[in-house]
Amino acid sequence: MIRQVPTDVYAVVIAFMVLVTAQIAVGANTHDWRVYGLALANSFLVAAAAGHIQNKTLSPPGQGKGDGK
Repeated sequence: MIRQVPTDVYAVVIAFMVLVTAQIAVGANTHDWRVYGLALANSFLVAAAAGHIQNKTLSPPGQGKGDGK
């Protein structure tokens, strides 16, 4: 079952768990829905940034075939 989950979704879930844990650790109210909503929105940004950094690491700019050099 875990092998069927796309890497992007897995990254969002891990980022969500880390962000919620960090908010609870600094004293956020665990019954406030805004903590979880903000963590979910931020987890998409974290996962997208991580994916973009990974793509840039594997194929740096200027190293591709279509860049005119």
